[in-house]
This record gives sequence, C-alpha cells and structure tokens, in this order.
Amino acid sequence: YRIKAIGLAGDITYSPIVKVAAEKELPVIAVNPNPVKDKLLSVRFVKQEAGRYSIQLSNALGQLLYNGTVTINSNAEVKSIPLHPHTAAGTYQLTVRNKEGAVVHSQNIIVE
Repeated sequence: YRIKAIGLAGDITYSPIVKVAAEKELPVIAVNPNPVKDKLLSVRFVKQEAGRYSIQLSNALGQLLYNGTVTINSNAEVKSIPLHPHTAAGTYQLTVRNKEGAVVHSQNIIVE
C-alpha cells in the first residue's frame, strides 16, 4: 500500500510501500441491541472457547429474571433471549459465566 500525493504545483510524490494486514479479531461477548427493544435481546459470542456458558439477567435488587445456558461450538454464535412481556423498563445486569463458573462478561442492559 502506498499514498500518492499531488502538490499544489501539480508535482506527484509517492510514499514508501508498506504491507497492510487486517487486525486479528479478539474474543468478544456483546449484547445487541442495548437498549433492548421489543423485549428481545441477543448475546453474541465471537471467538469464544467452545463449551457451555450460563447467562443470567438480574434486576437492581438482584432478583433473577433470566437464567439459561448456551453451548458454543463455532467462532460466532448468537443466543436470543426473549424477555417476559411484562418486564419493566429499566437497567438490568447481564452476567455470562464459563463452565468453571468464572464471570467472563458482565454488562448493564437497558430495557425500554
């Protein structure tokens, strides 16, 4: 890759040629959308170690609204979680744990 620059007088210069490599995709767990609309949230697992993960969603009082598991077998998987239709608008805590029970992701979720 190189850059072609054209000066005000019309002179042309080129930068040195350099190799451009795509960045390696890092492991990530992401929630979409946030804020959650229509009582449906999706937890996206990218480049996570294969295995079973538990997902909990709790309110500000620590009451569990959702407790489920997902088995990850590929580099990119999505777990859709339908919330109860009467789930109140507000802020909730989403926690993802690996098979050993260690927290691998924790995030505040806003439900509209």
